[in-house]
Amino acid sequence: DSDRSGIFDLAFKEDLSYRSYAEKIVNTPLIFMEENGAQVSSGDKTLKDVLDPEKENDDLIFHALSIVFPDVRVKRYLELRMMDSVPYPLNFSCIALIKGLFYNEKALDQFLKDTESVSYEDVVKGKKETRAKGLQGLYKDQTILEWGKKITTLEEEALSEEEVKFLEPLKELLKEGKNPRDQFEEIYNKDGLREAVDSVTMTREVLDA
Repeated sequence: DSDRSGIFDLAFKEDLSYRSYAEKIVNTPLIFMEENGAQVSSGDKTLKDVLDPEKENDDLIFHALSIVFPDVRVKRYLELRMMDSVPYPLNFSCIALIKGLFYNEKALDQFLKDTESVSYEDVVKGKKETRAKGLQGLYKDQTILEWGKKITTLEEEALSEEEVKFLEPLKELLKEGKNPRDQFEEIYNKDGLREAVDSVTMTREVLDA
């Protein structure tokens, strides 16, 4: 359902705000809702249709926020959903990337400068390119691999010495021009399924190492 998932075009408009996101949510069909303790179809009804200002609506609002699935979702926090299935240790690389980008003004300013001309159409096209060609897919005038190296280099300068080590697994993949699937497949072909699964499994022993 492209109306409730992927990229919202409102993210690229000059008047982007929590208000514009909220307007998107209240005008999106609810799919289902709870009535008398049971979940029932709500048809084409939107949150705007069913909100009662005289009643407590927190649960209904939370439901409406939860049944849209954009790549970046707003709830009581910003949720970057595209990273939620990244395996260990790359999940820690993702955390480091976000920390370095959002909490370093210099890095954020440079990233915004590099992407200031990006449009909704550019992002949609870039995602299609990535699905079809992987790291060699084009986003604007550079490959995804080139973008990855550029962003990782930018983040290295924004993180502390202790934090930057979490970028190493990602840097190694980018250096080799590989993605997580390539890495998993190599281990599987060489050492079998168990070793491949263990390579992306986060255990207490791994964390304590």
